[in-house]
Amino acid sequence: MKVAGIIAEYNPFHKGHEYHISKTRETTGADYVIAVVSGDFVQRGEPSVISKYHRTRQALLGGADLVIELPVVYATAGAEKFARGGISLLEALGVVDFVSFGCETDDMEKMSQLAKLLSAEPPEFKEELNKRLKAGETFPAAREAAVRLCLGDSPEIAEILNSPNSILALEYMKSLKTLGSKMEPVAVLRAGDGYNDSASGTGFASATGIREKLLAEGPAQELAEFVPEDVMKDFKDSFGREFPITPDDFVDLVGYKVKSILAEGADLGDFEDLSEEIANRLGKLDITWTSYGEVCEALKTKQYTYGRISRSLIHILLGIKEVPETCGYARLLGMRKGASELVRRISDISGIPVITKPSKAGEVLEGKALSCFEKDVFASELYEERVKKKYGGDASRFSEYRQNLIIVE
Repeated sequence: MKVAGIIAEYNPFHKGHEYHISKTRETTGADYVIAVVSGDFVQRGEPSVISKYHRTRQALLGGADLVIELPVVYATAGAEKFARGGISLLEALGVVDFVSFGCETDDMEKMSQLAKLLSAEPPEFKEELNKRLKAGETFPAAREAAVRLCLGDSPEIAEILNSPNSILALEYMKSLKTLGSKMEPVAVLRAGDGYNDSASGTGFASATGIREKLLAEGPAQELAEFVPEDVMKDFKDSFGREFPITPDDFVDLVGYKVKSILAEGADLGDFEDLSEEIANRLGKLDITWTSYGEVCEALKTKQYTYGRISRSLIHILLGIKEVPETCGYARLLGMRKGASELVRRISDISGIPVITKPSKAGEVLEGKALSCFEKDVFASELYEERVKKKYGGDASRFSEYRQNLIIVE
């Protein structure tokens, strides 16, 4: 049995993702493809545009055999911890042979060279990095300068360090090295639009571009060029009833939480990703909590990017103060019927508890793992409450503990 793993958001699932799964299967000869997918909040520090249950079904119909939730503490973390969570989860399953990622380059020699440097962090690298951070440079800029010092100026390396998917791929490869994993990294060269590009008519649009079109025009027929038929049907069936969900749907809750913490005299700096400077700015700025984007822009500085600010706010909302080094459980969200052998194999040899029924999680989890799972539950129930508030319905009827595994043919 050959198994490939993919770590993704699928926010939402589109033809580029379908291509990645297909190409992964073709390149590795995998019998099964496991997708570890972010839940209802994603790495940019925002809610997903459509719920994790919709995205699970879309991924299964798009070629994945099994979908596992990436716990929210990792899903909303910076690239390093996001990658560590996904890689440690796949590693712990005990069945995964390959880790496949979309990438702007397939030069694995250069990628491996960079990953080795970034995981080792020799003294000269650390010294240059820290010097530039203290001077007020952003982390990406400081890291690129430290890499140039150690490896010399290289257009290929500079391109990798400035390409979003390649940066994340490096973090996956770093985690593989740090964990001593035998899983083999596999780069699938991205086709079509870039990570943040608008949908342009190439046949492969970015998730960013598709979200923009959905928010501006709804599930217009032209989107059919960019998403699989099943996803397009789901969009049409659910639009205006369950999605889209945007950061602005949560901004009042974030504002309430921040004001409550400040009123209690508690320390905002206790939350993940919140530096003392960000915490101080939150306490001093006169912010109108009506636009999530405007809040992030008001807090943004030369050193702290929009993404860092956004993640900080979501961590306050969800109460995330710590991100464990490795993932402590595997929550199955969905599977294809033909993947029952894979699920049995994982259940037999997994090094972490495998959860198919959320209501049973408390029987097999404890400590940090149980705390992380409870945050997953809180995040999903909060998301569902916002869905019902926006589109109508009784949110009290939703319970994450009663959700069933999604199974498709």
